[in-house]
Amino acid sequence: MINYIMSSLAGRNVLVTRTIEQNASLIDLFKSRGAVPVACPTIATEPAEDASAVIRSLADGPGYDWIVFTSTNGVRFFFDVAESVDIHAPDGGLVKVAAIGPATAAALQARGRTVDLMPVLHVAEALVEAIGAVDGRRILIPTADIARDTLADGLEAAGAVVEVITVYRTVPAKRPEDLFGMLSAADAVTFTSSSTALNFVGMLEGQAMPDLIVACIGSKTAETVRGLGLPVHVVAEVSTAEGLVNALEAYFAPE
Repeated sequence: MINYIMSSLAGRNVLVTRTIEQNASLIDLFKSRGAVPVACPTIATEPAEDASAVIRSLADGPGYDWIVFTSTNGVRFFFDVAESVDIHAPDGGLVKVAAIGPATAAALQARGRTVDLMPVLHVAEALVEAIGAVDGRRILIPTADIARDTLADGLEAAGAVVEVITVYRTVPAKRPEDLFGMLSAADAVTFTSSSTALNFVGMLEGQAMPDLIVACIGSKTAETVRGLGLPVHVVAEVSTAEGLVNALEAYFAPE
């Protein structure tokens, strides 16, 4: 039997609001600390309604200097389109590939793609700085319909020619029938993006959230959560699933 007595998360119920496709890794991390993770997805993802921009970018792949991926979903939907139309996505050669963080890098590697760049801090601002001189370079960013403009704006300000294409849409997930029962039994709720928080508040339908600890994967998500009128108790210093688990564990640890 595994002994979880050393973890402050042991026995604590933690709501995971990520999509069904993405929540497995975070759930496994919480389980490894003895926590009781509860899947409560507040968002779902769907392919972009119009794939023509993706197909055009695939056909023009060698013309880009960089392709920048900011999420595992971006990787999944971009390469799904490539496979559906039997166009080989650019790999190696003169086209470099950047990933915002380790999960995105792992998704690219699972597709057999080499990752040329990943910033130390897994946020758009750090990626802009890490990519270096881009004046006149063509950069493709496959992303969501609701993605922030920070990355594209930063690269354009540095002189890059940026093309942003929508490869997937973020939509609200179905509200659990026993949502407030789940919340009442929980010790904490986690948010891994602004959209998970926005749709969580939508699920509350104007009712107050029970008193529980709110943990965010990074400062941008925390900013959104506070703007929605919810408290923020924990913000991960490292914007990864493991960073979020570590931060929540540190919060519950006895002083």
